[in-house]
Amino acid sequence: MCRRATSLTAALLFVWLDAGLAGAASRTYRSAEWGFEFAYPDTLTVGRYKDQMTPEQEARMRETGLENPFKHAIPLVEPGRLGTRGTLQAIPVGEVATVTVTPTRGQKADFLRRQFFRKEWETTVGGRPVYKLPGFPGPYGDAAFYYLMPLRDDLIIELFAQKKHLDGARTDTGYDRVIEGIIASFKTIPPGG
Repeated sequence: MCRRATSLTAALLFVWLDAGLAGAASRTYRSAEWGFEFAYPDTLTVGRYKDQMTPEQEARMRETGLENPFKHAIPLVEPGRLGTRGTLQAIPVGEVATVTVTPTRGQKADFLRRQFFRKEWETTVGGRPVYKLPGFPGPYGDAAFYYLMPLRDDLIIELFAQKKHLDGARTDTGYDRVIEGIIASFKTIPPGG
């Protein structure tokens, strides 16, 4: 009986910790420019990625009709994990685990639709159709969680996050649950409003 009580207590503690990470969605991010808002856990803070492209690189990308892949990214980070690696206004890409929400239109959105809107990856999260790839980078990598959510005909939301924290301990982030909570909370709002 004691072993059973211990197992039950451990299971309840796990559920409580899990709910604390994914369910503490008390903050809201709102973008009038893109016409959406979503809730996210208060353990995370919205920041900006450090701009690492030179003006020459930006110009070359513009010539081909592309843009910096992080230009519209909305990174969410646990501030305590930044340490001395950066600030909320200059989060270094690939040095700290983040949840990234990126609105995408145009050429990149068309590419994502053609390549990744496959029946075998289609699922429903929070009543919304999404495409959950088995891994990232690429569809079969194992470094990150990766979801695509069609929001409107002209807009796809790309959501990804590292599976492990990038410190020495390499502990699980649990950010797949955070992403799914964000997806479930997404609301469209009038653009510009």
